[in-house]
Amino acid sequence: MENTLSAIIQVHKAFGAPGNYGYGHPEGEALAHLYNCTRSLAETIEKSKTDRTARYAIALEESLKLQGHYAELLNQYDGGERMIFKTIKEWIERLKKTGVLSNAG
Repeated sequence: MENTLSAIIQVHKAFGAPGNYGYGHPEGEALAHLYNCTRSLAETIEKSKTDRTARYAIALEESLKLQGHYAELLNQYDGGERMIFKTIKEWIERLKKTGVLSNAG
C-alpha cells in the first residue's frame, strides 16, 4: 500500500494538477480520481500501523507473562533472583538502565 501511495505522489509530481488538463476531460477526471484515492489510502495505511502496534503490544504483554512465569519457576528451583516484569514499561526501563536501549525514547 505504501508503494502505491508513493507511486500516486510520483504521478502527481510528473503530471501536476487535474485542472491542468481540465476536469471535464478524461485525463483531468482520471487524475482527480487518482489523487482523491490518496487520502483514503493514507488513512488505511495509518490504521494498519495502529492495529499492528496494538497487536505487538498484546504479544509483548503475553511474552512478559511467560517470562515472569519461567523466572518464578527457576527462582523456586535454584533459589535465584531473576527479575519479573509486571508491565512493558518496567521492562523498557530495565533495558534503558542496562544500556540495551537508549534513554531517548
